Amino acid sequence: MRAPIRYHADNRDDPTGFKARARAHQSRFRQDVMKTDFADLYGTKLSIDDGHVGMHNFHPLGWEAVKARYPGQRQTLYCDVLRSEHIPFNLFSPLENHKQVLAAVLNKFMQQTIQTVDRIVIEFAPQPKANYLNDATSFDAYIEYTHTSGALGIIGIEVKYTEGDYKIGNNEALAVQNPDSPYWRVTRQSNIHKPDCYSQLITDRFRQVWRNQLLGESIKLRHPDKWKHFTLAMIYPSGNTHIEEVTQEYRQLLVAPTNTSFIPISYQSYLQACNECISDDELNGWVNWCVRRYAHA
Repeated sequence: MRAPIRYHADNRDDPTGFKARARAHQSRFRQDVMKTDFADLYGTKLSIDDGHVGMHNFHPLGWEAVKARYPGQRQTLYCDVLRSEHIPFNLFSPLENHKQVLAAVLNKFMQQTIQTVDRIVIEFAPQPKANYLNDATSFDAYIEYTHTSGALGIIGIEVKYTEGDYKIGNNEALAVQNPDSPYWRVTRQSNIHKPDCYSQLITDRFRQVWRNQLLGESIKLRHPDKWKHFTLAMIYPSGNTHIEEVTQEYRQLLVAPTNTSFIPISYQSYLQACNECISDDELNGWVNWCVRRYAHA
């Protein structure tokens, strides 16, 4: 099998070196575990046969969920082993038929407030979008649950891997500058951010986290009789120090930074919680696969 070459722009994009390490790690995983060749120069792209047909980018327990959600050929999802697009399927789809296990795992981060997990959706945005933020904001994973109080709640999950800051798009820039846009209307009505921090929310460092938070708050505001709780969970590898710092700084922009409106969770702590809550051999095999793939770089 030929050897990949180093992608020098990784260290330009991420001076911490994490992206370069992650690319090398995913290439080794492809070679040693997937046992497939690569279709690019750098070792992190699969061929259509290995990606879309062979499903090598996903653990077998998640195959059906992936094919049901996206039956067509989506190259970044099926064939890119470095981008984070595939990761929500691998971290959550295997637990769709084990919701009691997912409830136990999430309760380790949610102050034991989950009674039951009722629904799991990978890649979700409420429709019609005009009723919410009127943009393309979505959750990488979306979980509906019953709170221990009997009320209903939502956990919106944003999954990161090598990402850094996000540059603003044209439509987003217009909405951010419009005080009557859904962004600012939901920010004021939800009252979860400190007003003296509003200027920080719109920066490249925090804007995407803010939008994800607002999407969940907009669902609560639109359906106040149904949804009583919303949590945004940011899941990321602990080696990505940029995202780790952003999550800690973002918490300080919240009126109540220690409650469950926003919780940062590392891959390592999530998978450790899975290990502690799982006794099924098949699921243990899935956790070990995820640990080997995502918890090291």
